Amino acid sequence: LAERMAQPQTVEEGVVEALEEFLLSHHQHDLETILKDSDDTLHFSIIIINALELFDFRMIVAQHVIDQPIVLLPGAVIRAGMIKMLEYAREFKCGRCKHCFTVEVSIRRRL
Repeated sequence: LAERMAQPQTVEEGVVEALEEFLLSHHQHDLETILKDSDDTLHFSIIIINALELFDFRMIVAQHVIDQPIVLLPGAVIRAGMIKMLEYAREFKCGRCKHCFTVEVSIRRRL
């Protein structure tokens, strides 16, 4: 890790332009809102970028954002966490008759 950190980090040609294209195609409204604000003393949180959308758009850009966020996004905070498995159904068994039945998750009920 220390060796990797010591090496100068560079961005492959075209990655910055591809990131710009992604941000404009997926977050243009958010960017315009930030730019139109008249108070230049305010700080805005960086747009939350869906990593799966970015991987689908251009995998090389997503790889650079993950591997070299300071080079590509100076001042950005990258939050990465464990992938969660979500249950869409669960099987239950009746204690009396031993009948098995499946119950699907209702998103409306959880909200």
